[in-house]
Amino acid sequence: MRTMAGSAALVVAAGFAQARPQNAHIPTETVLYNFKGAPDAGYSLAGLIFDHKGALYGATVKGGTADSGAVFKLTPPAAGQTRWTETVLYSFTGGNDGSQPWTGLIFDRKGALYGTTVKGGTADAGTVFKLTPPAAGQTQWSETVLYSFTGGDGNNPQAVGLIFDSDGALYGTTTFGGTSNLGTVFRLTPPAAGQTQWTETGLYSFTDETDGNYPLAGLIFDTGGALYGTTYRGGTSNLGTVFKLTPP
Repeated sequence: MRTMAGSAALVVAAGFAQARPQNAHIPTETVLYNFKGAPDAGYSLAGLIFDHKGALYGATVKGGTADSGAVFKLTPPAAGQTRWTETVLYSFTGGNDGSQPWTGLIFDRKGALYGTTVKGGTADAGTVFKLTPPAAGQTQWSETVLYSFTGGDGNNPQAVGLIFDSDGALYGTTTFGGTSNLGTVFRLTPPAAGQTQWTETGLYSFTDETDGNYPLAGLIFDTGGALYGTTYRGGTSNLGTVFKLTPP
């Protein structure tokens, strides 16, 4: 009986295998939205994030009203519909507010969005920005530049995105800048009670070929608070490194 049951199972399994279409393993692609360029968004290099309602958020390098980049939202279709709706939440002007957001976005607990721009800011070396959702009854998101890089403290934050620590500080990398203009790791500490200014701290400046240079990727934490990341170049073969930054 045991043998017959086993044989029957094999026959059933084989039947399913034969009935499975040859192309069943190929995913089905659906275009949710086609960017149109300025004043719409255009040329996205970054990844996406979801909100709790299933809407998607991202950034584009070009597009927006000044063609200096945009942050957009894609709202899923209503019941019985199929079309996603795109909304440009913010258009960068190319000046002090930043230009060319290459990287992805992150949310805080209140629904505000944070990201970086490669250019723009007071020294045209890039910015860290915050987009605050509109107040009740309003529709316009508000952009705040949390920090403008000066070049010496960092330049061109091209990394995948920012990360938060448990105290609300932001961490990221810049591809250039620092003491040797080979890139940095930075922290942005939120303002104290009653204050408005975030404080930037350079945690590490890459110095030469041995410790790596030109970090293009984002960072991750371990449970002890150490940071891990990669550099595009440097190391013993000048082919890049994986590094760890241990807190003091």
